[in-house]
Amino acid sequence: MPNDHNTILWWAQYLWQSNDTFRQALTRVGQHFITDVNFPELDPDEESELRDFFTNHFGYRTELSNAAENFLGYGNVFMSVYLPFRRFLKCSKCGSMHQIGRIGYKLELTSVEPYVRWKRKENCANCGDSNNFECLDLKDPDLSRVKLVFYSPFEIEMAYNRISRKKEFWWKIDGDDRRDYQSGAPIFIETTPMEVLEAVARNASVCFDEGEMLHLAENVLAGIKSRGWGIPRTISSFRTAWLNQVTNKADQAVALDYTLGMRIISPAQNAGGIDPMQAHALEGFAGRVQSMVNQHRLDPTRYHTSPYPLSYQFMGGEGATLVPPDKLKFRQQEFLNGLGVPLEYHQMSLQVQAAPMALRLFEASWQIIPSMYGKVLDWVKDKLVKNYNLKPTKIVLQRTTIADDMTRKQVLTQLMAANQISPQTALEVYGVDARDEVRKVFKHQDYVGKVQAEYEEKNMAKQEMGATAAMSGNPTPSSMANQMQQQQQAAQGGPPPPGVPMGGVPTSGGALTGGQSSNTLTGMSQQADQMAQQLVSMPEYERKQQLRGIRENNKDLHALVTSAMDKLRRSAASQGQQQLLQQPQAGG
Repeated sequence: MPNDHNTILWWAQYLWQSNDTFRQALTRVGQHFITDVNFPELDPDEESELRDFFTNHFGYRTELSNAAENFLGYGNVFMSVYLPFRRFLKCSKCGSMHQIGRIGYKLELTSVEPYVRWKRKENCANCGDSNNFECLDLKDPDLSRVKLVFYSPFEIEMAYNRISRKKEFWWKIDGDDRRDYQSGAPIFIETTPMEVLEAVARNASVCFDEGEMLHLAENVLAGIKSRGWGIPRTISSFRTAWLNQVTNKADQAVALDYTLGMRIISPAQNAGGIDPMQAHALEGFAGRVQSMVNQHRLDPTRYHTSPYPLSYQFMGGEGATLVPPDKLKFRQQEFLNGLGVPLEYHQMSLQVQAAPMALRLFEASWQIIPSMYGKVLDWVKDKLVKNYNLKPTKIVLQRTTIADDMTRKQVLTQLMAANQISPQTALEVYGVDARDEVRKVFKHQDYVGKVQAEYEEKNMAKQEMGATAAMSGNPTPSSMANQMQQQQQAAQGGPPPPGVPMGGVPTSGGALTGGQSSNTLTGMSQQADQMAQQLVSMPEYERKQQLRGIRENNKDLHALVTSAMDKLRRSAASQGQQQLLQQPQAGG
């Protein structure tokens, strides 16, 4: 059994790369819990940006699968978020800035300050300065360039306080990576953070600030001093894995030496009273027999001769009895069961009758995987909210529901329809939270109402334009109001006097001018009654349009028209009530 951390990681990596059954089984376990992402606290319009990022640019399914493989293989996941930036080279004298890649430079990494030097290839075009550039990194607002970076556990050093459970991480940059950065190639320089370049120049490690690296680890018993590291579950099945590998190795040896037997041809003893061993040399016999075999392969119909009978023997071929296939299958099942993966699930042979219960037990035993996925998505979302000023929200993965008891679902649905159980109890078997769905329904209704209002507003504008064009030749209440206003102005010999609004009705500061104003007010009242009778029978949108036109032309006439319409409505309502009361009651 391995008893030190590096040996444990080495064995975990070896098993993952060499045992395809083990790798495929745990990969399916990780992918089983990857479902669609939801943002329950955001409106559809608000969540579109985040959904587009996680689905199309970030590729959350691939990243979660990668995290699961590291977690199930190594027992540890180390990751950080790469926030994109735009690197500029600034002239230290005149302050002119140039985006890197658009001006000539040469990178020099040294062990003394400044550790990273951006040397010019030519003097500044503005001021002629020949000193080194200053490097300036600005945040890139492009969310599509945000990436998740995974680190090999062999390259991580960790300090762990077992009381506060606080962790500090250092990244030991690999020798190949160091040579890439030291090469000065633009692909390794222009998008690498300055902290990494300085660490390469000083031959040091990169220390991560608190919260900048996420570490997910397998659970470890309290008595095992793992110093914050997780121990992969393959170590618990190490003896079974070792025995499985020994069985595979024996199967390989049997396949090489015992699967195909050997065919031997020899001279028959005492054939015709002559011993071929005494009459012929064996070297010549072997050569002639081999020549006979070669000629037969070229021409199977050819005849061959022999001066004496030949013996044929078959040796080997007993491989099937040495390592029975059932033994190999038993070892494989024992190994997978030790890891918590049913053989039926790995072979995708679950029957319909047994699938619901088996999958529920399987998902219950692997709750650590969806919990890990939730931590990764929350952590990435918090980074986006903090660095890109996005709206704080909640991100969740849908519950996995591949199969379940259909009879139980139907019974629960019927009980919910009869108000015997709550919707929360009936819908949770479908993976639906009724309380969240209520909020989603109202949220969706608000969204539908918003879109419907916009559509109705556009449709009403089109209908009003069509109605105006169709009724342009007929007198309308608004046109009648305009005509009456013009007649009043003509009778008065011009525009109304000060203090008298359009229509001849004086304001509070004006006075009636003889009997003409009284006659005008009476005419307005009669005209308002006629308009009211026309308006109450019109469709609503046409009535609103006509009233709007009357109000714009003559506010006093508009008040008289609305008052007359109210009188007509009250009169109609009163008549309806009287008719209803006068009808004989049934059975009276």
